[in-house]
Amino acid sequence: MKKKSRIISIVAGIIGFTLVQFLFRCSDLKLRSSVESINKECPIAIGSVGEISQVTYKDKTVKMVYLMDEQYTNIDYLASNPDSMKTSIMASLRNDNSKQLFKMIIDAKADFCIVYKGNISGKEVKFLFTPEELKQELDRPDATPEAKLAFEIAKANQMMPLDTGTEVLITELKDEGDAVVYMACVPDTTELHEYASYSEDLKESQREGFQAADVVERNFYNLIIAADKDLKFRYYAEGTDESFEVVHTSAELREIFK
Repeated sequence: MKKKSRIISIVAGIIGFTLVQFLFRCSDLKLRSSVESINKECPIAIGSVGEISQVTYKDKTVKMVYLMDEQYTNIDYLASNPDSMKTSIMASLRNDNSKQLFKMIIDAKADFCIVYKGNISGKEVKFLFTPEELKQELDRPDATPEAKLAFEIAKANQMMPLDTGTEVLITELKDEGDAVVYMACVPDTTELHEYASYSEDLKESQREGFQAADVVERNFYNLIIAADKDLKFRYYAEGTDESFEVVHTSAELREIFK
């Protein structure tokens, strides 16, 4: 299940979760002290996607370096989509704690720089946010759950298709009104019928994946819940109209993520 959701939202969403742990006041001295403190704890694991390898505050810039597992993250792709990435990162920081963090950095008149570095290639891509950009984001009205969900779905589809590491390929993520649907393609009808024969096992495996979800994945599932939608996995055979669905109702999702 985790491999199905290794998308831009994972790369962007981890920022909001990790930053709020160590910035407490807006003074430059406190900001510097907090950054030095958290840097001593590095590397900090952020699930299978990678780790925070370094945090610094120098020349009025808070810089966080993320060492990314290139099994899940294509650094070249991130570099080729700077506007999308910056928008995604900013959107991922729009919770109450992050808004407070924005104000701290704004008051310190500091920039915020995120660096993603590939753990194999050593390639880097940087995204810089000025205090003015942070303030503009802070002053923007909150989006509705439906709008946030639509934004996350659009981001996910930028990375399609997704290889799950099996014969299943996730080709699209759709909002069909009453449900968010993962389109899961299998090679042929024989494989499709085999998957359909143990659909209950598939559902239980997916539930286990939900229960083990990291903070970024939970945020996405909670958007689905907030929008009162079901979550479906629609398996289909390539080149045919045959399909079957594994459905997790909104009520079931609420029970899992309560």
